Amino acid sequence: TVRGSRSARVIAKNVIKGLRSSQVGNHLHVSFDAPESLAGERTKVELLDVKGKLWATESAKAIFGTNAVSMKLPKQGVYILRVRVGSQQQAQRILVK
Repeated sequence: TVRGSRSARVIAKNVIKGLRSSQVGNHLHVSFDAPESLAGERTKVELLDVKGKLWATESAKAIFGTNAVSMKLPKQGVYILRVRVGSQQQAQRILVK
């Protein structure tokens, strides 16, 4: 039997969702959805290579709903896209062609 505590349910509401990226021309467009509880929090979008070297970073304040950031497209390769909003973070591997 698995039981969830009330505090665990509250934490789940503060989750970044829907991390998406697309290449448009020479830019990488990144978007994600932030819940109302994270609105106004400091946001950092980072692009790292597979060895952990930081290639690009953008900062902003999160808004409730869909957030979007655009950054210069790096050279071809595999990268880790990491988004941090307040104490929450989400990451995914992307391929730049």
